[in-house]
Amino acid sequence: MERKDIDRRDFIKSLGAIGGGSLLLSSLPQLHLLAQEREKQVKGQKARLAIIGTGSRGMYHINHLLQIPHAEVVALCDIYQPHLDNAAKVFPKAKQYK
Repeated sequence: MERKDIDRRDFIKSLGAIGGGSLLLSSLPQLHLLAQEREKQVKGQKARLAIIGTGSRGMYHINHLLQIPHAEVVALCDIYQPHLDNAAKVFPKAKQYK
């Protein structure tokens, strides 16, 4: 085995990363239980979203949001009116902002 000398600072950094990772892994069961409880609380509710920028990248996100049943787009914002009009065709009930 090859020996590598490290200074105290690097040793403490490594030890902290290992300890932090171990702590995170040990808390995963509790985090999972909290997530399940929160899921019960919000069941049936929708996430209300606003899209800022409705150009090509915004429309990319809008098309993916259409596939998520618990997502609701309530507002659209763009300074370029043709892009805003195009997005409003997909979500006619959403408020429009410039």
